[in-house]
Amino acid sequence: MFNFKAEDGTGYMDATSYVSVEDGRVILSLHPAPLAAKFSVLEDDEIGKRFSYASKFLDNRAEWFGDKSSETQALRWPRKDVKGRDGYKIPRDTIPELIKEAVVEMAIALLAKDLTSDSSLDNIKELDVDGAVRIEFASSSTAGSIPVNVLHMLSSLGTFNVGGRQAVKIKRS
Repeated sequence: MFNFKAEDGTGYMDATSYVSVEDGRVILSLHPAPLAAKFSVLEDDEIGKRFSYASKFLDNRAEWFGDKSSETQALRWPRKDVKGRDGYKIPRDTIPELIKEAVVEMAIALLAKDLTSDSSLDNIKELDVDGAVRIEFASSSTAGSIPVNVLHMLSSLGTFNVGGRQAVKIKRS
């Protein structure tokens, strides 16, 4: 059974999300995207699961600045020795509002599209090696795993791995 617990800056050993369902609903209510409205009608339990997944999704791709406040905390925030966008030190017992907003944005993006698959090769429709290399790309484009607006929101708090090395298996025909 899933036990949702929002991190409030305490450094809980069992926290699963950077944003509570209540705070997330407030952020969703201010969001202009149609998907936010679709998201907001979900049950609290489902929203909690999605916020938890989005929190871990960001944590797994982030190199957050500073250090964890506690060795035993479940999530990678709260942190110490981090300055915010305006250069002020973020208290070590705080989850920045930008992270809460980014988690909601990430949850909305994950609702819209499966960003967990390796999409870097999705556009390759055909690869033909017959004396020369010919690559044909599909007409549709896939976005990176973290939406640009989320990257911008969090750019003052860390760096993000949005790609990786890819390998293509080539067979003789």
